[in-house]
Amino acid sequence: MNLYRLLYVNKLNPKLVSRERLIEKLINAKEFNVAELNEIRSYRGVDALEDSKVLDVRSLTRKAFSAKDLATKLRSLMRIKGVGIILATEILAFQNPYKYAAISHRVWNTLVADFGFNAEEKELGKDFGQKEYELYVSHISNLADGYGMKPADAEFVLNNIYGK
Repeated sequence: MNLYRLLYVNKLNPKLVSRERLIEKLINAKEFNVAELNEIRSYRGVDALEDSKVLDVRSLTRKAFSAKDLATKLRSLMRIKGVGIILATEILAFQNPYKYAAISHRVWNTLVADFGFNAEEKELGKDFGQKEYELYVSHISNLADGYGMKPADAEFVLNNIYGK
């Protein structure tokens, strides 16, 4: 099945439209503030954080976005209250959808089952590690390249449209 075609024929999907608006707003930002972080949380269906409970969003996102290596990016983002690896990868995907894609159990398992991803399926609730994310983003980037897509777009299709 052609992932680009699935993306194109679903271009009016409300979740895709809201995602595209958010990407336009956040792409290549040097840092995010609490309100922007909460927009991503809302997109993911996660409750917003109160401003008073999140102190270093700007400095930690600035550090993450300027870091050269993925480990530092993830560590910096996961120091933000309420941000684990799944949300950290979502933040990276909104800031740079050409390089990153959010990780999820659904997409991971779809890649294993249907797209030759050489890994074990992940049970819901089992966390991902940095090395797993590196393998995942490499695989989804190669898949996306084959369809002329951004990795974040391939992830969106696999998570929200493919197989439904």
